[in-house]
Amino acid sequence: MFRSKFYRKIHFLIQVPTRALIAVIAAVLLFLPFDRAEAGTLNSSVCLTGKGVTEEEISVKLYEKPYDGTVLKIKSMEIRYSDGLIRRFSGETVEFPGGTAPTLCTGTNDIRFSIKGENFHFYIEALPATVASYAVENAQAELATALYSHISDSIFVTIRKYQSDESEYLLTHVIIEDPSQIHSALANDTYGGKRECPSDASERLGWVVGVNGSNFSWETNRPVYAGVCIKDRKIMEGTAANGMEICLMEDGTLFSPYEGTSGEELLMQGVTDTWSCGDTLLIRDGEAINVGIQSNQYRYPRTAIGMVEPGEYYLITAGSGHYKGGMTYDEVRDVLLAHGCTYGKCMDGGGSSTLVFENEVINVPAEGSGRERAVEDFLYFSERVAIR
Repeated sequence: MFRSKFYRKIHFLIQVPTRALIAVIAAVLLFLPFDRAEAGTLNSSVCLTGKGVTEEEISVKLYEKPYDGTVLKIKSMEIRYSDGLIRRFSGETVEFPGGTAPTLCTGTNDIRFSIKGENFHFYIEALPATVASYAVENAQAELATALYSHISDSIFVTIRKYQSDESEYLLTHVIIEDPSQIHSALANDTYGGKRECPSDASERLGWVVGVNGSNFSWETNRPVYAGVCIKDRKIMEGTAANGMEICLMEDGTLFSPYEGTSGEELLMQGVTDTWSCGDTLLIRDGEAINVGIQSNQYRYPRTAIGMVEPGEYYLITAGSGHYKGGMTYDEVRDVLLAHGCTYGKCMDGGGSSTLVFENEVINVPAEGSGRERAVEDFLYFSERVAIR
């Protein structure tokens, strides 16, 4: 299930740097009988301030951001009167009706509480649970160990590095708000035309993060191995699937079709794009695929895609350069399973394996640092307003 849309405007907007989880958000606080409050920030707390009818300055700090489903937690309150008197209260002195703090719901919440017999009444606008709120509430440890991260109103990305004596890989976690944010793209927007480096495609198309896609022919520059190739809801080549395809549906679902499924049937099912990938299927319907002896033959630079559910994905980019430090199929599969993936498949690997984040190549390609290979197509993720 996709997370709901992150708020853009409540009564004002605070921009948040995308590479750091700076938990500063805003809400509108309206005290009765006070005038409408204006928002402010203090340190890392959520701080709401307002003016009373006799010019009292009122500030309330919250421990947590007011998202849908969170319990309201007041850290402190400060009232500064026009004669200079200041009264400060800790959150422990706050009493709610019934003795229980309210659970916020999306939209306007009518909040009543008292402090030492003095009653207060205000409104808080709670924000929908979103990609950003997921990150704030559930991914602190993940963010703390990430080499790179990108958090916005519509996409959450972390990239973490893992290595052992024998292998090295980058694990990219992506959560998107809307299925329109996962894309397939052809090199230079042509089928079988001039190939393109992933970083160039990223700059041209506005990626947040993405990887190389299909295996391709060096002679024709077209995808190979698959029985059918679909791009932008059009059958480009072939008539029926052979199981080597990765299919993208319009709702963000990824799957590999069974052999013999016609291209027309795939279109009727809602498939918008495919990638042609000769490497083995790893996970189907949450079940590990036994890939046989080939899985343990050698470690190799690899690109793989895994889907937890439509809207949440993992990418693996394995290798440390010069065709060293790669992974076996079993190792790739087990990492994806450990992160909850219900589908997983390797894409083109070797010298093609490339991870691009914000227009920069993050991994070390198999042929060496700076030796990025031009390929035929790509899988990438964008912000909600996509450049296609």
